[in-house]
Amino acid sequence: MTALQTVTQKLQGGEDSEQPPEKWSDAPAPAQVAEKAAETVGESLPIDKAPAIGNVMHWLYGTSWGAGYAISRLGVRGVGFAPAGIGFGAAVWAASYAELVPMGIYKPPSQYPMKDLALDACYHLAYGVAVAATFEALTRVA
Repeated sequence: MTALQTVTQKLQGGEDSEQPPEKWSDAPAPAQVAEKAAETVGESLPIDKAPAIGNVMHWLYGTSWGAGYAISRLGVRGVGFAPAGIGFGAAVWAASYAELVPMGIYKPPSQYPMKDLALDACYHLAYGVAVAATFEALTRVA
């Protein structure tokens, strides 16, 4: 997912995500989640660390979902990795809106252009299929 996002961003001439934002509302969503969590305990994270914080949060979040996929997949047989991965990626995509809209980090999906939603969904579908394929490969080795 991260590789696809990076390539897409470069192809679209996007700005460098490794540059710190000026304010937290301009930081990537995972970094904003970390800042909101810090605020709940009366702390604030340094804005200049937002790119690194966002990267760590993104990987922790994705790894956690991947572990959940593996646990749930152990009891399910007869579904190929591609359909399972697509369903999983779609669920993670939907969960991101279910979590981030109430936090005020994302707007409701109806307020985004369809092309932005489609691209975001594609990232999550790629992630889902990659997780499913990795799980499939690891269970064949084990």
